[in-house]
Amino acid sequence: MGRSLALPIGVIVAVVILVLVVSQLVLPPLAARQIENRLTKDGGTAHASVHAFPALRLLFKSGDSINVTGNGLSVPLGTGQQKVLDHLDKFGSVHIHLTNVTSGPFETQSFNLDRDHGSTTYELGVRASFTPSALASYLGSAVGGGLGGLFGGLAGGFVGGTQPVPVRVTAQVESNNGDPRVLSGAGTVGGVPMGPVLEAVVAAIVARL
Repeated sequence: MGRSLALPIGVIVAVVILVLVVSQLVLPPLAARQIENRLTKDGGTAHASVHAFPALRLLFKSGDSINVTGNGLSVPLGTGQQKVLDHLDKFGSVHIHLTNVTSGPFETQSFNLDRDHGSTTYELGVRASFTPSALASYLGSAVGGGLGGLFGGLAGGFVGGTQPVPVRVTAQVESNNGDPRVLSGAGTVGGVPMGPVLEAVVAAIVARL
C-alpha cells in the first residue's frame, strides 16, 4: 500500500514543481509584454520588467517589483477616480519613468512615479506644459466635456493664446483605496490648485499599465 501511494504522490509533487518552474519562466515576461502593449496602444515605445516570486502571485496582480520606461506615448485622460493604483499597491516597489507623453491637452515631457520597498506613498515628478487654446479646445470637445469642472478653473486663469504654460511638480501621492490622491507639493498654476489635475494625469497613465 505504501509503495502504491508513493508513486502518485511523487507524480503530484513533480507536476507542482514543474508548474512553479514554468510559471516562473513564463508569467513575468508575459505580464511585462502586456503592459508594453497597453501603453503603446496609441503609439510610442515602452519597456517593462516585472518580478515576482513565486510568479503565480502575478495572477493576483501582486509581485516584488515593477519597472516601466516609455517614450512618445498617448493616453486618454480620465477623471482621476478609477482605483487605478490598486494593482501597483500590491507590488513591493514601483518605478515608472516616461517621457513625451500626451494626455488630453497636456504635453508631458517627463513623468516619474516611484515607490520604494516599505513606503506607503509614491513620489511623483511631472514636467509638462499646456496651451490655453489647447485646453479650451479640449474642454469644448465631447471627450473633455465631462472634465469641465476639473479643468474649468484652470482654463479660466488664462486668456487664450498658444504660448505653452509650464507645469513643474514634485509631489507625494498616496493611494486612497486605489484612487491617486496628492498629499503635498502640487502647488498652483494660474492660481488654480494642481492637485486634482495631477491626480487625473496619474490615473490616465497608470490605467494603461
